[in-house]
Amino acid sequence: MTVRMLGSWFWRGLLAVAVMYFGAAIGLSAWPAPGFSTAADGSPETARAQGLSLEQVYPFEERRFTARDGERLFARRFRAQSPPLTVLIVHGMTGESSQFNRTAGLLREATGAELYALDLRGHGQSGGRAGDVDHIGQYEEDLADVVSILRAERPDGLLVLAGHSMGGGIAQRYAQRPDSPAVDGYLLYAPLLGPGAPTTRTEAPPEALGEEAWLKLAIPRIIGLFMLNAAGVTALNALPTMVCHVTEEARVGRYSFRAMASAGPNDYAAGVAAIDAPLLLVVGSDDEAFHAEEYAPLVRAHARVPARVEVVRGSNHNGVHHDPRAIALVAEWLSALGLHAEAPAGP
Repeated sequence: MTVRMLGSWFWRGLLAVAVMYFGAAIGLSAWPAPGFSTAADGSPETARAQGLSLEQVYPFEERRFTARDGERLFARRFRAQSPPLTVLIVHGMTGESSQFNRTAGLLREATGAELYALDLRGHGQSGGRAGDVDHIGQYEEDLADVVSILRAERPDGLLVLAGHSMGGGIAQRYAQRPDSPAVDGYLLYAPLLGPGAPTTRTEAPPEALGEEAWLKLAIPRIIGLFMLNAAGVTALNALPTMVCHVTEEARVGRYSFRAMASAGPNDYAAGVAAIDAPLLLVVGSDDEAFHAEEYAPLVRAHARVPARVEVVRGSNHNGVHHDPRAIALVAEWLSALGLHAEAPAGP
């Protein structure tokens, strides 16, 4: 067999492998996203059982920030008089800033800090497409833009970045970006740590008990899109890969592949290790989404800064950030950091 024949067979074989690879990737990407057979229960009783606090007890001011691409991001501002500290809170999956009214108000009372509760793009009253971003990493870019603005307004003040669930995952991605403006502390409530983290629950979904899971993943589609992205093909990244069991009134019920990939660090150890300011992680012992007992050993193994993990007994995933015991823990942590200020009057 001549060299020319060997070369011809090599290129034919390479072409065949490429055709099979991309054919499999595109076929998997076309796999339909899952759905739900029942409507979500949006009753106040169910919301309270889930730990959601929807009452707008504390007054706030509306504010909008402009991101680098011109998109407008909405936030609720809980003003304090000349505070030495600002806390920026980022909500979790399908959430919005209205769910943090009680948390922000109680923290302001306990610490004297000024609070901002931010709507991620595509959520709440922020601009953008529901459950989607323009490219992987845009959530943390938006955070960097908001932090830059707050830093410029109070160059001598201190700023803590707080995130709940997916918001905690995005905060870790923020820490991983070398160009992110520095913050003075990270406050993470039951954070998403990323694929393969021991905190993630992998047991059988509650369908086995006659109930539908709150979150469903389009696993074949996710595999296909990962294959395409590995080959540099991103044209299909707008396809939905995560579907959530929410009411019809909810703005966000599904997330695109690129939004899903922006929701937390790719590697949980690297995400924790990237945090370069004091860390407080608070989780409820009855968290439905994550294994509360796994956070402390993971943080001990990978954190490079002073870090505390506190488990609030009897609290669940959505209730932990406004649990009075969690508020007291956060206030004490801020005081230990030297950030405590005289508390203002109540609402």
